[in-house]
Amino acid sequence: MSYPGEAEGYLDGTYMGKTNDEGVPGAYTLTVSPGTHKISVELTGYRDYDQTVTVSAGQTVTVDANLIQISKPVTGEISVSTTPSGANVYVDNQYEGITPLTIPGVNPGSRDVLLRLSGYEDAKDTVNVQPGGTSTIDVALTPAGSAKATPGFGFLAAISALGAAGLVVSRRRGRS
Repeated sequence: MSYPGEAEGYLDGTYMGKTNDEGVPGAYTLTVSPGTHKISVELTGYRDYDQTVTVSAGQTVTVDANLIQISKPVTGEISVSTTPSGANVYVDNQYEGITPLTIPGVNPGSRDVLLRLSGYEDAKDTVNVQPGGTSTIDVALTPAGSAKATPGFGFLAAISALGAAGLVVSRRRGRS
């Protein structure tokens, strides 16, 4: 029996049906082979109940599952989108999937998010995940190389310009 009733009952991982209405004794009975079995009872909004029982031949074992209501969410989620879509998403260095993506069951706190897409610069962000909340990240990825100047090009251009100016000045002095 379970309190509250109408919870899903499982025997050794196999769904067996709904438990009885609360307060109706003996309304849910299973016949099992002798041995050790895992009983699980699940109901949305309540913590799962698990119990291992050992049953001998001819023995009756009663399981009363008092389910504990979950008073508040203990995790949050992160919703990630990118332009363009298709970026790989890593949260705290663990691969989570491809954008657009909503990641449920994220522990609360500060989380580092890395976005990677071939041909684009990596994007990094930090989000603060709240229990029961959704942290949103929406990033326009920058094409690779578009934000960086070619190394040394500015220096070479400056030297060339100075050299050309020096050549002009020296030629003018030679004519005077």
